[in-house]
Amino acid sequence: MSVQNIVVNELEAGLVRLEEDTEYSVPAQRYSALYMPENKKIILSIEGRDQHVIPPGAVACLPTGLAHTICLTSGPCKHRAELQPPFEASMPPEREEDAGVAIFAARVPTSANPVADIVPSFIYIDDEQLQAAQELGPILKLIRDNVVMHGNDKTHVTRRLAEIVAMSLIEHSLEKLTSEGLNTAQGVGDTQLRRAIVAIHETPDQDWSLEQLARHAGLSRSVFAERFKQVLGETPMTYLAQVRMARGTMLLKTSDLSVSEIAYRCGYQSDTAFHKAFKRLVGMTPKEYRQSHAT
Repeated sequence: MSVQNIVVNELEAGLVRLEEDTEYSVPAQRYSALYMPENKKIILSIEGRDQHVIPPGAVACLPTGLAHTICLTSGPCKHRAELQPPFEASMPPEREEDAGVAIFAARVPTSANPVADIVPSFIYIDDEQLQAAQELGPILKLIRDNVVMHGNDKTHVTRRLAEIVAMSLIEHSLEKLTSEGLNTAQGVGDTQLRRAIVAIHETPDQDWSLEQLARHAGLSRSVFAERFKQVLGETPMTYLAQVRMARGTMLLKTSDLSVSEIAYRCGYQSDTAFHKAFKRLVGMTPKEYRQSHAT
């Protein structure tokens, strides 16, 4: 699926220095958020639930503007603060010990995303993936350097670069879904199937039935099942299982949640059912998968 017509007319970006023992909150808003830790990992919690560890060199993006918090530890923090623009646009001190913990933060309107209902609400790209993406890493670095070294002097150029990043992130997400066996891009052009696909991606933990998904699409059970299979190449319930596994693998890699909690958030009523489905679709147990992706 080719992503076109992305226009970034507004961009807020800069460095943010984080204090120890402080939780920084960002309310739900009509802005996509992007974070790149500079010198220490951060803990990003989305809507008080999903918690992700973002190390230096990685990129975390929240395309749909969900409420979230950022802190330096996974435990409770004594202090509270808001993380809102304008962000500081200056280079940190030369010595890391004088810089504190710095992250690069950026915000663009969610309206810039033409497929907001399909793109995941959380995108994570580790340093290896960033290096493998030939365009994305260098352009993000160029945006960062333009902002912190030139401030508003290169605003127009930085916005155009941000459009390329937005397109790359969306295409990366769709390609990742495809690599996980999710032929999402083929279904988003069908307005009726799209409604069911969006419902699956928004709440994969729901106990979906074929009838419920067909109602979302506004189709009969038989017509929905036949069209879904024809367009996406698999049954609706197989697609649902793959979406659940995609969420499970992401949470195993980026969170400290227990396997039981991840199973529940992926729509499985028991650890046994989750383990069985995970082993069948991924080829290893959840514990083995987490250990193989430990940093």
